[in-house]
Amino acid sequence: MRRIIRKATHFIFGIIWISIGKSPKVIYFAGMRRSGNHACINWLANSIYGEKVGYKQLQHYLFRQFPGNKIFFINSYAQESALSVFKFVLKYRKQIRNCEYLFLSLEDEPPQFSHFLQRANNQTGAIKIHINRSVFNMLSSRSKKIAVDEAKEGRGIASNFAVSGDLIKGLFDYRRSDFIQWEYDQWLISPEWRKDFLNSIGLSNDIIPDMSIEAGGSSFTAGSKEKLNISGRSRYKIQAIPEAWLKIVEDNYKNELTPEEQQHLLEIRS
Repeated sequence: MRRIIRKATHFIFGIIWISIGKSPKVIYFAGMRRSGNHACINWLANSIYGEKVGYKQLQHYLFRQFPGNKIFFINSYAQESALSVFKFVLKYRKQIRNCEYLFLSLEDEPPQFSHFLQRANNQTGAIKIHINRSVFNMLSSRSKKIAVDEAKEGRGIASNFAVSGDLIKGLFDYRRSDFIQWEYDQWLISPEWRKDFLNSIGLSNDIIPDMSIEAGGSSFTAGSKEKLNISGRSRYKIQAIPEAWLKIVEDNYKNELTPEEQQHLLEIRS
């Protein structure tokens, strides 16, 4: 019954959402937490503006507006109820209607996840980007984040970074999907790769952002505003990955690992 109610709710909200009349330039981001989601989002925002730029957080913490309303951003929308998100979609409908770019971000949900906001992804010209990162760097970063937050009073947001078989399945499902693959590890080191990626989505300005402070920024440095650098490609060497997480990958996706990930696994197991 709950599933039927949810489906009906999202269907009704989706009809109203489509009727708002959004920008034709929709960029939809999907990825697992600690994969570089906000590095990608901030990088593309910099490219659109031609300079480093930040956003203003609006009344609801998931809703953000960039200068001049050129970009309107709804962040990690699945972590709030559909009704809560819908209320603020109505509140900010004028900004959504008049922005040049609409950024929509989904975290820790598989390609099969449905939400009324995703109707925008199917409109002509929508760009769908999967935020991809070496699975072992992603898992190591999540492990570190849990350790850091569990040391805090009240455990911080450690529970947001738990790993399950379904979560890892979602990662590999995205890799097989029709999403454009944004590769965090390549992005960090290759100007040519960055140039080619920007060209593929109609942008050109390659302006690397500072470390995002979202969810506390990097878990591996004392300061959350660390400059992005190549150390992010070898997190798996710094923080141990729980054996249960490794087994999920080894038992189910070993044949789908990239050559680099296969090398990471050899090093971890040696």
